[in-house]
Amino acid sequence: MADPFERNLGLDRSLTPDYQLPDLGFTDSLGIGFDEADEAQSYNIIQDLYLPYSESQQMDEEEWKSSVYYREGLEYRPGMNLDWAQSIAETFDQNQQYAQLHDRMSFGGEVGAFVGGMGKGLIDPINWVSFPVGIQTALAKQTGSKILGAALFGAMTNAAVETAIAPARAEQADILQTEYGFEQYLLDVGLSAGLGGVLGGLGAGVGALRRRGRPDSFGRTLNDEFDNIIAMINEVKGDLGRTIMLPVTDGTYTVELPVQANRLSKFIAFDSSGNLTTQTNVGEWQGACLCRV
Repeated sequence: MADPFERNLGLDRSLTPDYQLPDLGFTDSLGIGFDEADEAQSYNIIQDLYLPYSESQQMDEEEWKSSVYYREGLEYRPGMNLDWAQSIAETFDQNQQYAQLHDRMSFGGEVGAFVGGMGKGLIDPINWVSFPVGIQTALAKQTGSKILGAALFGAMTNAAVETAIAPARAEQADILQTEYGFEQYLLDVGLSAGLGGVLGGLGAGVGALRRRGRPDSFGRTLNDEFDNIIAMINEVKGDLGRTIMLPVTDGTYTVELPVQANRLSKFIAFDSSGNLTTQTNVGEWQGACLCRV
């Protein structure tokens, strides 16, 4: 039985035939956009990147296909564990549901979903990078231009941060078997830039108060906190920068190695599709003994 929220949105189709389902307007879609943006939050990206390394019980392909986490259209990944399988299944179900809801959204509904997504972004610490930037920009500019300048610079800062974490988003999408292409990248950048503009302008307001002689201890505390956030972001970015990654434009290609038993005494190579693989011979050399054949 669907819960009341699902019934109101028409997701309980046994109670509401398709032809009776109402269009979703601005207010109907705010909560949908808020929930849908959850996957793109930095804390969830980091959590999903570690799913393949979870210490939960390992599953072979037959166990996965007979489990409650199997879904038609998903594929088994070597080394899959219970946490990974559960996350993939839940993400698949949610995306199916969101797709149905978007089909019923009016233009106002799509705008509401976008605004809801921006609201969810306020919870993500990485989007607040533009706030101290706005403070500093306001302190450096004259009164007439500080708000606009801080908002613009905040939007540019957040867009740059979103671009920097795009490879991690692509890796997350590969792990969860979801789509992350150029269109989704532009949507993420748009949401992040919008938040950056709002928070940058808000920071300019705080900066204006400081400029008028108000106590600046609040600003110093914020700067210290955001310095810590930037340090954590740089640490994650540094770790990702030391890994083998494919360009975002490469789509669903993978650099995942075969399991240990299938890569013993073999060379790393790329197959005809550009995917990472292993093979015994490279030219005249054989991996098992590094000797000429």
